Amino acid sequence: MYEILYWLFLLNIVFLIMHEIDSAYWKEWYLLKEMLKLSVSNVNDNREIQYFLLLHLPLLVIFLWGFSEFIKNNFSGLIISLILSVLGIYAFVFHMIFIIKGRDGFRTPVSIFILASVLVLSIFQGILTIAIMVK
Repeated sequence: MYEILYWLFLLNIVFLIMHEIDSAYWKEWYLLKEMLKLSVSNVNDNREIQYFLLLHLPLLVIFLWGFSEFIKNNFSGLIISLILSVLGIYAFVFHMIFIIKGRDGFRTPVSIFILASVLVLSIFQGILTIAIMVK
């Protein structure tokens, strides 16, 4: 069971990183501003991408650290695994809401494949993480 979770955790990190690369292409900061009800006019893409990238630095550090903790059989690795799975499900739902609302981004077959993969991996990762935690 632990080995299966290892691969789910690793693949989910990979697909979430791929999603973030795709997010930069689609200029996801517009979605974030729209969600927060901020004005999306007069956007300086050079400044916005810098903030977007800086926001992801601590996330990547936390998730990669959590994966290393998981490998060491530390409980903190399971906590990060659970957090990652919840965020993966949230990412899918968040993007589907904007797709349903008619936004142009994330509609390519590859974008949808990445998001669907994150959803499936996150669901199984979350279930397996909880099963290991309560065992």
